[in-house]
Amino acid sequence: MQYNEQLQYLLNNLQGKGVFLTAGMKPNTMTASWGFGGVMWDKPIIVAPVRPTRFTHGLIEQTKEFSISVPLSDNMNKLLGYFGSVSGRDVDKYKEKKIIPVRCKSLDTFVMPNCLCFECKLIYTNNIIKERLDEGIKNGFYGDNAFHTMFYGEIIYVYNS
Repeated sequence: MQYNEQLQYLLNNLQGKGVFLTAGMKPNTMTASWGFGGVMWDKPIIVAPVRPTRFTHGLIEQTKEFSISVPLSDNMNKLLGYFGSVSGRDVDKYKEKKIIPVRCKSLDTFVMPNCLCFECKLIYTNNIIKERLDEGIKNGFYGDNAFHTMFYGEIIYVYNS
């Protein structure tokens, strides 16, 4: 399958507005504004960096899958802000914002409505090692010492929800 056009749309959103990252059968969605996609091991891949402090981190580790939902319009910009500022540990974000997540077509999780959706099976995990990280990046982005885990997901399905 060719995902070049869809991945470009994903990358464009990561450079500006962000995307929704969802995991779990009782789903939690967070906003992600970092990540990348391409080909690795002859597979189409999305790499989603998630800090261990995020509720979604544990859900990805537990379920070995995640979805990425890229808004198809600017109408969801406020939702991106909200989903990135409130923890699913404390609040039912969907109920608060009257959003009904859409069941994935091939995974046991959900996607956000009105988005370009990527369903991903986890195939590799890697932690950022602070001793190997450029000092400028470390000082500029990791003052809290909460270094990301890089979740490599093989893209197994792409569609509009």
